[in-house]
Amino acid sequence: MSLDGRMLARLSEELNLSLATGKIQKITQLAKTDFLFSIRIAGKNAQLIFSLKSPFARLHLTDLSFDRWDVPGGFCMLLRKYLEGGTIRSIGSIEGDRLIKIGVENRDEVGDFRMFHLYLELMGRTNNLIVTDADNQIIDAFRHVSPTVAHGRTIVKGARYQEPLDEKIAPNDFTSAKEFFQKSEGYSSKSMVLHFRGFSPLIANYVIRELTTSSIPPEILYRSLLDIPTNPTLYIEEGKTSFYFFDLFPPGEKRYFPTLSKMLDTVFLESGKSEHMSQLTKILLQTSRRELDKNIHKLEKLTQDLSLARQADILRIKGNLILENLQRIYPGSSRLEATAYELGKEVEIELNPTLKPLENAKLYFHKYKKAKASVGHLESQLKLTRHQIDYFTQLLTQIEMASPTDLDEIAEEISIKKESIVHSNKAKKRPPNVDSYQDPEGIPILVGKNNLQNRFLTHELARKDEWWFHCKSHPGAHVIVRTTAELKESTIRMAAQLAALYSPQRFSSSVPVDFTRVRFVRRVPGNTGSMVTYTNQQTIFIDPDNDWLQQLRDAKK
Repeated sequence: MSLDGRMLARLSEELNLSLATGKIQKITQLAKTDFLFSIRIAGKNAQLIFSLKSPFARLHLTDLSFDRWDVPGGFCMLLRKYLEGGTIRSIGSIEGDRLIKIGVENRDEVGDFRMFHLYLELMGRTNNLIVTDADNQIIDAFRHVSPTVAHGRTIVKGARYQEPLDEKIAPNDFTSAKEFFQKSEGYSSKSMVLHFRGFSPLIANYVIRELTTSSIPPEILYRSLLDIPTNPTLYIEEGKTSFYFFDLFPPGEKRYFPTLSKMLDTVFLESGKSEHMSQLTKILLQTSRRELDKNIHKLEKLTQDLSLARQADILRIKGNLILENLQRIYPGSSRLEATAYELGKEVEIELNPTLKPLENAKLYFHKYKKAKASVGHLESQLKLTRHQIDYFTQLLTQIEMASPTDLDEIAEEISIKKESIVHSNKAKKRPPNVDSYQDPEGIPILVGKNNLQNRFLTHELARKDEWWFHCKSHPGAHVIVRTTAELKESTIRMAAQLAALYSPQRFSSSVPVDFTRVRFVRRVPGNTGSMVTYTNQQTIFIDPDNDWLQQLRDAKK
């Protein structure tokens, strides 16, 4: 992990220089595990973010804007009670571990100034925030830990706070470090991680690499390596990012930052976007699949009910047969067999033995009228349910191919409330984020990748004499070619490629794509998605080329 003990030590030094004597003006909750301290220091405002969410746990100053929780949780209220309005007196790491201690001076309930400590422990799944008094008695913690779980280390109200120390060598314990190098034969990065506190494989590999290529005694070189000046570095290799407080990376794509907080702001913004997209995709897929399964089950039930309703004439015939055979029905009879000439066969009629023959006939006529009346309702429900199945089938395809902006639009469309790890300023209402391309003649071709975009393109943006493309008989993108002139074959093929590639048929061959003028495209009344009907279409068969689409996207960049 890049955010190891050595990194946190440098970060705490940086934060102490920036925030000591700063006043905590407001504490807000961003998410279940995320908190933001608004601090006034030297006439300026600063924001300090705490996140306990793995793998994005961290502490740093931030310039970003965030969504707040509408109702802060109990721990946020406790932070406000003891720390809000207080002055930061110190920020420092402890014994080279992934542990930061923040000292805050604030007034207590009776108005006297007292010291409080806020401990941030970045220990993976047990990340924690702990508030103590000046004597290190725990006031409360985000996560409570019982002695049975922590082997004697207790994190509960009223207990004395104990640092999660171990038997490892503190980074600045040069005597123990010298003994380690003298005793070790063929020391490795793994042994350094195991024996030195706060060392990650990243820094351990660097130290071993330097030690094995230098003639300087290990203990002296080790000491000098720990004094390397801070130079926040972000390293990018094959789309993956690594970072550290100085440049220990091999040659490659790198970015340098003026402060560690600036670097972490950049790193975790991108990580947060990725996490946000992953979580939102999961939520949308689960919701769409659940609704799809529910409507498929509903369709089966409605189909059965409609089949029975359409057999209503049998109920009428049975009622008439009872009336025609009243003299054959004795009190307490439970069935009647009679010939139905309309059906040309013998019919067995179930009777309620507690009812009179005439009452049994009335019961069949009542069932007949009810069944006849339900046919129209069931047919209407079947139509609506088929629309819902088409809609959620279409959504599944759109979600699989969606960009982060597309996902937000889909979530907005189906009204899913979601919690974000990181948000920038809420965007003002703006047109959907459609994809735009140009054919070889320079004609714009627009692609809608979800229902919001499809409806906007076809029914708001496109002019009636422009061209509309869509994969035949399948959900998918609405593609608009922004010209009223007759289309050349190259334009037709490009638009058809885009329509096929943004459909469930993108991995098939010889995919039929229909195209027509926008004026011949009509909404489906009452439909919740972007399904339409259209006429006067022509059809082209296209072999989707996913490599071509990727090249097209790369060319746009």
